Amino acid sequence: MDETTASRPLVGRPTRIAVLAVVLVLLVALWTFLELTGTRSMFFAPLRAVVHALLIGVMVAVLGRVTLRRVRGLLSLERTVLGFAMGLAILIAAVFIEGITGFDVLVGLFPLWFVWSLWDRARRRRRGLMPDKGSPAGSLRDCLAELQAADWVLVGMIVVLAAVVLWGAATPCVEYDTMEYHAAVPAEWHRAGSITELPHNVYSYFPMAVEMLYYAGMSWTRDVAQGAMMGKVIAGSCTVWAALALVCLGRRLFSLRAGLLAAVLYLTVPWILRVSVLGFVEGVLSFYVAAALLCAAVLWQRRNQDAAEGPRAVGPAVLLGVAVGMTLSIKLTSAVFVLPPAAIVCLAALAARRITWRPLLAFAIAAAVVGAPFYIRNLVLTGNPFFPVLSTWLGGPAGWTSEMARHFTEHHSPGAMTWHALAEALIGSADAPPSTWPSFLFGGAVLLAAPFALAHRPWRRRGVVLLGIVLVTVVVWFCLTHRVMRHLAPAWVLLALTAGAGCVAFRAAWARWILGAAVALHLGVTFMVDLQMLQSRGAYVSLLADAAAPLGPEGYAFTYHPDSTDRLWTYSSHVVRMINDLTSGRKFPPVVGLVGEARTLYFNVPVVYNTVFDRPWIEPLYGESATPDELKARGLRLFKDLDITHVYVNWLEVDRFSAPGNYGWPPGLDRDLFARLEAAGVLRPLLTIARPDSAPQHVVYEVVRPSRRDDGL
Repeated sequence: MDETTASRPLVGRPTRIAVLAVVLVLLVALWTFLELTGTRSMFFAPLRAVVHALLIGVMVAVLGRVTLRRVRGLLSLERTVLGFAMGLAILIAAVFIEGITGFDVLVGLFPLWFVWSLWDRARRRRRGLMPDKGSPAGSLRDCLAELQAADWVLVGMIVVLAAVVLWGAATPCVEYDTMEYHAAVPAEWHRAGSITELPHNVYSYFPMAVEMLYYAGMSWTRDVAQGAMMGKVIAGSCTVWAALALVCLGRRLFSLRAGLLAAVLYLTVPWILRVSVLGFVEGVLSFYVAAALLCAAVLWQRRNQDAAEGPRAVGPAVLLGVAVGMTLSIKLTSAVFVLPPAAIVCLAALAARRITWRPLLAFAIAAAVVGAPFYIRNLVLTGNPFFPVLSTWLGGPAGWTSEMARHFTEHHSPGAMTWHALAEALIGSADAPPSTWPSFLFGGAVLLAAPFALAHRPWRRRGVVLLGIVLVTVVVWFCLTHRVMRHLAPAWVLLALTAGAGCVAFRAAWARWILGAAVALHLGVTFMVDLQMLQSRGAYVSLLADAAAPLGPEGYAFTYHPDSTDRLWTYSSHVVRMINDLTSGRKFPPVVGLVGEARTLYFNVPVVYNTVFDRPWIEPLYGESATPDELKARGLRLFKDLDITHVYVNWLEVDRFSAPGNYGWPPGLDRDLFARLEAAGVLRPLLTIARPDSAPQHVVYEVVRPSRRDDGL
């Protein structure tokens, strides 16, 4: 849908400002109550995280809109969505600079900037500088006037689904990758007081734009568990913003109803809910992909604008560059997913004379400036801006051997290039673990309705472009990555947009009935699947069932039961709680060496650990045969050098890594080694968890020192 260029005063602005002020007052009042009461219940803790996230979201959106003051041709909702994208990018940059430099004032300036922006907006209104010249008619009131009865139903569904996403995100981090690096790495930085190098966690070298939200939450709340929950809610809210971006895209490219349907279908895709509530970064990545598409659409339609009142190309080009740069700062795979389509759109617009070289150069500079910081950091630390990717050719930090590079590359490279492998990657194999159930086929009506967008002749070209980008994305994902399903989450933005257009493309009653039934079936099935996923993760249902239970952060995580047969649930909150209680009555905190366990988020004591791709810290004790005396001397020397007082071995994780087809495990680091250390008098078991008639699965040892020092240990 091409926007009009008629300029007219936008009505309802004083009312909107008053509503915004009331909302802010209510949020601040609720936040103040929650902070003063200090309650830690399973209900109020997530509520506190949601309130924090809403306050920050409103602040970020308002601040972002200030930066778009000179960008012409944006509708009201588009300006809000892109304003949030810009504000979030500025917030992430400020947190990153603060973490690197230790300049604590940066994030603290955000509230002052927010107050100033509201004062400046009021000042400009008094001087008659509002609305912006050249802005098309497209206020919120104009948008609402277009809604029909069926559209209001879709709006209600979006509101309900958005609430489910936000409440689902307001649960503590329980997913493996989140407890290992998405939230765990910011937790280490928070405890260290700055963003430092973590050579024992290879994932800390990844682009970490989303992780800055976790880091900011921990810095603001002064609590790791609460801050991680707050960061996860902010990241999860980006899924709602992506849905709003789809509404804008649908209205601009197809119709308003197509945009509303696209938002509903997008929010009901199981993989989208999965990445949104479990703390993954793909939800934020998908939002910036949607923002980039919106900016590209504005650029592409520039030729249709009147020269006197149409948008300037430089502003949308800069916004497009910021969105693309943010995708590069979020995930390494964005380089192959986002850059080619963005480059093709820009070059096509240049060839069609819709833009000139000036906005194209502005796009490139903005993308480079926004996307470069994390790669520059990697270049300084490791000599390889893409580390650990391409480490076999570009190398890595000191201690990163060719064997470690080969190990990482082997398990992060595509497998067989066959049709069977493609089907298995998209659908899943019959013997796949239960955690992989949301295959690509669980897109339901999204996949079914998307091709029907080609049936409407005026939309055909746009549908072909969108589906072509999806096809290229899937091919790149299959050929250049290690085929993790959630990495395809950004493709659902394009599929949902095309599916929304497909649902309204047909005028025939029979087609509408068929697509309507498909959409209804999709909503019903995906709702049940989503509910099962939330329940299986053990956080959402328990949150509703026991609102009065105390909030123990590690209590949210997976608990291993000795009689359980699920090999995937290897995390024991009992062990974590026991280790955290070791600080009781001690002058100095214990230092725990972790073997097989790298999910360090909820450990409140100093830990020494490594991921499966890093050099094991216990490596000096295995590999070479040694007499009991030599092993004892070597072990005591290692524990003394690392100041380790206790050792925790998660044998379930060791067994999982050692299984065929998994990441692998050093052959010398086995049960026999720890039996020898125990026999040599180096380690003494404190806690053992095992199934009946089986070897121990979780063991906590105390390091037996040759002489006791009067230091509280």
